[in-house]
Amino acid sequence: MIVTLAAAAALSLAAADEPVVVDGQVFDADGRALAGVTVVLVDRASGLASLARGAQEIELGRTQTDRQGFFRLEADRAQAVGRLLVRCLAGERWDRQRYAPPDDIDVSVALREQDHAIATVLVRDAPGWRELRRAILRAGGTATERGRILRTHGMPPETVATADGRVTWIYPSASYVFDRTGRLVESRPGSRVIAGAPVRDAS
Repeated sequence: MIVTLAAAAALSLAAADEPVVVDGQVFDADGRALAGVTVVLVDRASGLASLARGAQEIELGRTQTDRQGFFRLEADRAQAVGRLLVRCLAGERWDRQRYAPPDDIDVSVALREQDHAIATVLVRDAPGWRELRRAILRAGGTATERGRILRTHGMPPETVATADGRVTWIYPSASYVFDRTGRLVESRPGSRVIAGAPVRDAS
């Protein structure tokens, strides 16, 4: 009996030491794999569990998607006390103009039953992307200054036209002035758009 209990305890400890694993892929509504997306596994606790550790959420693992949009996350099972969520972060490489951050994916049940889960993350277009894409195409695409500015900053929150035919696009971080032909004639400090710089296409 003692031997049986010892064996059971050893198996229990071994199971606790086994990591939980999440494999998955991130892609957009067109079925295009998204590379370089930061993906994290978050433990969201509530009640006494969150009070005991002093935080409602803790990050258990972090990685980035590869060229095919695949990722793998591993975490210590002993740290998992609440709901386990897969989350995509809108970091520096996130295409904020095109994509809306997706909802968290709850993988708690799968990880508690078999220590492994598959998470397929669908990233949908941001609200207003279709309008922005049409504006970029009307501007001549991202090979033009106007198209490049639109692709970088989105639709201008404010547009001012003057009697001489000039049009100013005003963004929180920069302003751009175009003459009556649509040529960029002035950009104020803070602009991140550089003439000739490579940018993502509008497709």
